[in-house]
Amino acid sequence: MAGCEVEAFHSIEAVVARGLPDGTASLVMDLDLPGLADRRLRRQLAQRIGCRTIFMSTQDVEDRKDLAAEFGPVAVLSKPFTMEALLDAINFSPLGQP
Repeated sequence: MAGCEVEAFHSIEAVVARGLPDGTASLVMDLDLPGLADRRLRRQLAQRIGCRTIFMSTQDVEDRKDLAAEFGPVAVLSKPFTMEALLDAINFSPLGQP
C-alpha cells in the first residue's frame, strides 16, 4: 500500500515479543493468527496496543466479535474484502477525530 509502512508477523507471540513501533496507526490482524486463542497473550497484546485494530477472517465474523472486542474499538472484515473496505477501516477515527 502506497504511503504505508508494513511489518508482518507469523504469530501473536512474535507481535508481543517485538512490540509495535512508535507511531503505529493501525494493526491489521487475522483472527486465525497462531496464538490468538491464548487468552494470556491476547491480554498482553491488548494492553500494549495504542492504535486501531482491524481484524479479518474467512470465518463468520459475527461469531468472532467477542474475541475482537478484547482489543477495544475495532473493525472486523470478512474475507474476501476490497482494498476500499480495508482503507476505510484504517482511516476510520472514533468520535470523528483524525
